[in-house]
Amino acid sequence: MSSTRNMGSSAVRVGLTPERIAEAALDILDHAADETALTARSLAKKLGVSAPSLYAHVAGMEEIVDLVHESINATIDMTPLVGSSSEEDFREVCHRYRNAYRAHRVASTIIASRSVNREHALRVYEPLAAYLVARGIEHRLVMPVMAMLDNLIMGSSVQPFAEGFIGDSSEYLPDNPALATGLESTTRSDIDDVGFAIGLDAVCRIIDELAN
Repeated sequence: MSSTRNMGSSAVRVGLTPERIAEAALDILDHAADETALTARSLAKKLGVSAPSLYAHVAGMEEIVDLVHESINATIDMTPLVGSSSEEDFREVCHRYRNAYRAHRVASTIIASRSVNREHALRVYEPLAAYLVARGIEHRLVMPVMAMLDNLIMGSSVQPFAEGFIGDSSEYLPDNPALATGLESTTRSDIDDVGFAIGLDAVCRIIDELAN
């Protein structure tokens, strides 16, 4: 879509919106090696405006990251958990949560270390907490269980474990035979997905045990 519209012989730039700012910031991060690529200068250039024009719409980088966080969370459909105590619904939402952040790995590295005490973060955590309460988890254990779950989901989103092992499995054999055997016995591209499935199974078993 064009960023201008003709009015007689002049062209007026379509105004910046939080959605446009978030989309542009996320696009920068999605094509970057790390979070340092996102700056006020790079974002203003992406949007085709000056930095002062950008700061007329956002207070600073903290607000920009908030918009990115909100944009990702908005893609996570939490409705299956509303009023639900079904493990199937819980698993579905967990996969949606992970997929949303896996699609934006660099952004995830920033968000994983930020405060969650914001409305767009709480809209994800509240249904999860309500589900645990509905399952019969003691209130004092709700937050620890959510911490366990969040570590599993965000941890697998920020940095895929398998990517840390480069080269052929035989290269590990002389000094790390157990690792070499493990790498040889699995499909490298499946390691993280299988690991997440095992972790989610464990979380569900723990919830069952704590609810009894």
